[in-house]
Amino acid sequence: MRESTNKISDPKIAMHVAQKIAGHGIRAPSRVTVVSAGGQVTLSGTIQHSHQRQAILQALRGMPGVKGVVDSLKLMPQPTRK
Repeated sequence: MRESTNKISDPKIAMHVAQKIAGHGIRAPSRVTVVSAGGQVTLSGTIQHSHQRQAILQALRGMPGVKGVVDSLKLMPQPTRK
């Protein structure tokens, strides 16, 4: 069986995922790195708030070319209030 010719390349998947994340307001000081290999997207870096993780993962559901997501995001330590 032949593989589809409209397969989305990993660099294009990573670019679309990064754009989608930015579109959800995930910006500095949060830092998210996106890597795609065979459609498997790995997210690493830091986010400020736990709700950002849910927003990112929800945004990636059903994205063309994304076969799975590995969530390696870490939550930034929150400053202690005195």
